[in-house]
Amino acid sequence: MVKKGIISYLLLIGLLVGCSASVEEVIEETKQTTAQTFEAEPMEPNQTESTFSYFLPSDMKEETVEENNLILQQGEQLFILFVNPNEEQNSEELYKSTVLESENDLLNETFKDEERFGYVKVESVEEDSYQLSIGIGGVKMTTVTELKKVKDNAEQMMQIVSSVKY
Repeated sequence: MVKKGIISYLLLIGLLVGCSASVEEVIEETKQTTAQTFEAEPMEPNQTESTFSYFLPSDMKEETVEENNLILQQGEQLFILFVNPNEEQNSEELYKSTVLESENDLLNETFKDEERFGYVKVESVEEDSYQLSIGIGGVKMTTVTELKKVKDNAEQMMQIVSSVKY
């Protein structure tokens, strides 16, 4: 009877581990999704602030608005959107300062086209907690998220960052 319980338990653990995506798989999917979103046509802005406009998904809301910083909320998750209108879309300055702060990068990928420089950075901050940073030129968006949300958050964040006009 005890053997059946142990075997059942091990099978259950095996199924759970087999069904969940590994960190490496999520990172690779995030890299591909972010690159595709960077290359896609930007979303049209639907929000206007004093110095810039941007696309805000319908399931997000503005929590705090300051001149060049917004705190956005989606459910319980917070996102920080920073906009430096003095930096061009092809500027690498914000990226360079972001990389200097890095310690536990799982992903640090850059993208370029004729007019823009973009990046995605994923850093492990604690168990199943990841800091995700997405940027284009002088625009950067950051959140802390769990592994299962990294890819979807990255796609949505790149849509927002790509849409910023100043």
